[in-house]
Amino acid sequence: MTSAIDVYGFGVVLLELFSGRTPADRDEAGDIHHITDLTVPLITRGDFEAALDPNMLKPKKIEMASIVDMACLAVECESITTKDRPLMSEVLSHLSGALARLSSNETNHVDEEEYADGR
Repeated sequence: MTSAIDVYGFGVVLLELFSGRTPADRDEAGDIHHITDLTVPLITRGDFEAALDPNMLKPKKIEMASIVDMACLAVECESITTKDRPLMSEVLSHLSGALARLSSNETNHVDEEEYADGR
């Protein structure tokens, strides 16, 4: 096992979280496909909503930027060549940044709502 394989595996987990699919999933015709075959093309085209888990609540605008970040990171982790995959430390940094942006946006959004309500 190498760290590049760990990054690839983590990318699969991110795709599972994002899409609600299992690593080997059936399409509408009943054929079995790997999660990367079903989700990566949608994400690469920028069709994030089509790739999202249909059972998820529709994300708020402030959440969508972090969701897009996660999806794009997952695609990077799934790069065919190991040299094109990020290091796990880069993955952690990327996820930490996305979480910080989401937390900051939620805090600002709540503050704006409280201010508008006169609290």
